[in-house]
Amino acid sequence: MSEMIGGYEVKEPLSNKNAGFSKWGFGEKDGKTWFLKEFLSPVYPVNRGEMTEKSMQRKLTQCHEYEIDKIRLFSQLGRASDGNLLRIHEFFRYGSKYYIATEAVTGKTFQDAVQLPEEKKILVLKILAHSMASLHQAGLVHGDIKPDNLIFRETKNGNISAKIIDIDGCFSVSAPPTDPDSMNGDQLYLAPETFQFILEQPVKLTEKIDVFAMGLVFFQLLTGDMPAFPSDDYKYPFSVLLDGKALDLSAVKNETLQEIIAGMLAADPVHRTSMQQVYETLSAAWPVKTARVSTGPVDWTRTESYEDAQRRLRRMGSFPPGAGPVDPRAAAYAGSLGGSGALKGRMGPARSAPGAGAAEDTDEFFSAAGDL
Repeated sequence: MSEMIGGYEVKEPLSNKNAGFSKWGFGEKDGKTWFLKEFLSPVYPVNRGEMTEKSMQRKLTQCHEYEIDKIRLFSQLGRASDGNLLRIHEFFRYGSKYYIATEAVTGKTFQDAVQLPEEKKILVLKILAHSMASLHQAGLVHGDIKPDNLIFRETKNGNISAKIIDIDGCFSVSAPPTDPDSMNGDQLYLAPETFQFILEQPVKLTEKIDVFAMGLVFFQLLTGDMPAFPSDDYKYPFSVLLDGKALDLSAVKNETLQEIIAGMLAADPVHRTSMQQVYETLSAAWPVKTARVSTGPVDWTRTESYEDAQRRLRRMGSFPPGAGPVDPRAAAYAGSLGGSGALKGRMGPARSAPGAGAAEDTDEFFSAAGDL
């Protein structure tokens, strides 16, 4: 039996499978399917019950601050997205719970991407590097980079695009997590400093935790496996580095790629490269290419200069549709003062460089900004 949640018709109960501190599922609205996520905390005090006035005000204040924080982050994310960071379509409260709605993304799996020829893998690396650099430039950290949070799609001309999902748990570099129990990432992709943070050691988490995780993802994409450990005494890459040992990256045969990944996997975040540096190095080593639209194999013989590619993509530019940015304070106050479902924060469109657009629309290699 279906139920309505904030205007979305949900036909199957929301699931907590692999969901951490949330539940998820799908809902229909306006003839389209959306991915929904319900957050288990905080709980808005719809019914006062036996709560004291002091307890009621404390919960209202907590929810008010949560609303302001999330709308600010999600609006910032929408403006930062280059087309490959899955934007939040709507953030709302229904009854006592908070929800987000995003595009229901489908596509090929990470294992499918591992089987791609090297040329297309390089393309994927550039897309991911550009998207993460855009996120970090906006002062945001994803915090849970792993293969399961990447979706791959074939474009109309037979190329590949990549989209980064499950980004609602992002945090601002200026306001990193302070509670070790709030960390909900996959241990296999934890940066050394994240593990130290969980152990309550005095470290500050920055965008470099994303760089480390993406370095492992790059290695996996290129080789189909994780870096080799020096012995069977270790279960996770971070434990190898914290013990002063090195990861074996020799399975990546291309010297440039091996050097890039080595920089991404530096044990000390201060010495770890940035995603912008990764993108620039990849772009210098593998300049922009174009291909004829074809139903057959991609034609890699037709190339153009980087400058010509920029000019051509800018001529094709268009901004994604969507409502304008939300005033966080107004939306948050509306949520804390209204009834069930009063908070309705629609996230604004991506602030893309001219030429940005989905690969499915532009029939280009990159569903990202024109300077790729």
